[in-house]
Amino acid sequence: VDVLEEMIKIPEVQARLKATGNKLEVMLGYSDSSKDAGPTSATLALHSAQERIAKWAESHDIDLTLFHG
Repeated sequence: VDVLEEMIKIPEVQARLKATGNKLEVMLGYSDSSKDAGPTSATLALHSAQERIAKWAESHDIDLTLFHG
């Protein structure tokens, strides 16, 4: 969320958000963490990240699309 918060301060990103009706796509991935922490821990961490990002987007009136890559 900290990275996204800083990203939306960039003028080019602000212009893109305005041009797209405040739409933003965010890719989530966990393949490396799955190897380190195991699939259950990785899935829980991914779920937590999705919730945090969704709440952040809502607080900024951003139409969020999450996808896995």
